[in-house]
Amino acid sequence: MVLATLVLSSTLLVIVLSTSNLASQLLRGEVESAEFNQAKDVLSSLEKMIERVTSATGSSGYIRSGFLTTHPRFEASGQTLRALAGGILLKELNTIVVKIRGGRDVSGAFRGISGDSTPLVVGISAPMGWLFTNRTDTEEVVLDYSRARSVYKGTAQLYNGTGYETFNILEVTVVSLSSGSIAFKDTGAFVVQNKGWETQQYLFPKGDLQIEAYRGSLSKVIKLSDPQPGGLGGNPSYRTLLNFFVITVEVSVVQG
Repeated sequence: MVLATLVLSSTLLVIVLSTSNLASQLLRGEVESAEFNQAKDVLSSLEKMIERVTSATGSSGYIRSGFLTTHPRFEASGQTLRALAGGILLKELNTIVVKIRGGRDVSGAFRGISGDSTPLVVGISAPMGWLFTNRTDTEEVVLDYSRARSVYKGTAQLYNGTGYETFNILEVTVVSLSSGSIAFKDTGAFVVQNKGWETQQYLFPKGDLQIEAYRGSLSKVIKLSDPQPGGLGGNPSYRTLLNFFVITVEVSVVQG
């Protein structure tokens, strides 16, 4: 009878310990899932913040977040972005991505959140950032800015040295993300700063100017006359003045 009691007590102890471990695992899983969902919102806000700071050199902003079970990092994408106009190489640059890795119990697979993988965005309404979730060793949310934006600004009457002439005005912009420091404990803040502009101007003859962008195995080519929406909607019977911008934006994570 005593032996039976001891065995029963031992069994109850195992059940209690097992239940406690299961409850702990479930709680950890809920916390990791909630913080990973927050990470998606954080990088979505970061994408919008980067868009805003590109408008003025020296402008900056920050986004606070908790990092109890997630971990932010910067990583080389391993791909090169190449932008061309009329066969002329405008820019070639190696790109980085911003990632927040989830906890070990977060599960999932690839899923697009906003934007897409195209290396060339046309117009001002589509986001330049591509935000998605991906799974390697653990689930992670990724912000990729490896693309160019082309915007047709309409026509303008400009003096050509002998008289006024109608020109197409076209802008092509590339945002070059650079990685700053990462230093935080449990809570932190993404800090975004516009570090400056690089500007070049090109004059192209009359004709259906072609804009190209390449990244890895992906490519996109558009022509000046391609109709809007989705195209530039320009007039090949005019010469084209193209303004090309490279905007360097530094992203850091600091204690906050």
